[in-house]
Amino acid sequence: LMVFLIYLGGMLVVFGYTTAMATEPYPEAWTSNKAVLGAFITGVLAELLTACYILKEDEVEVVFKFNGAGDWVIYDTGDSGFFSEEAMGIAALYSYGTWLVVVTGWSLLIGVLVIMEVTRGN
Repeated sequence: LMVFLIYLGGMLVVFGYTTAMATEPYPEAWTSNKAVLGAFITGVLAELLTACYILKEDEVEVVFKFNGAGDWVIYDTGDSGFFSEEAMGIAALYSYGTWLVVVTGWSLLIGVLVIMEVTRGN
């Protein structure tokens, strides 16, 4: 219950922040101005070209290597009993799951933009 309440409070803060950012006297929609529409189309094309480049190339390094996105390392803890399997799984998630953090951050950014557009009424 506490985790749900913390999550709900965070969502309320994000919703309030985006509502405050979206309220302006003369709101602009994506298609209200040719410059805004051109910037939107340019951004979408840049994102698609970047995604195609990353998927096409085998060795792409921007911030980290994208070629190991699906690789998981199986740790053999042996008979020592010093490390538990849960700790090894968490270590693998932190070391090989950086792509998940990037995807999550990008999803949150797109979510904020969608909420701003919805609260503007477009």
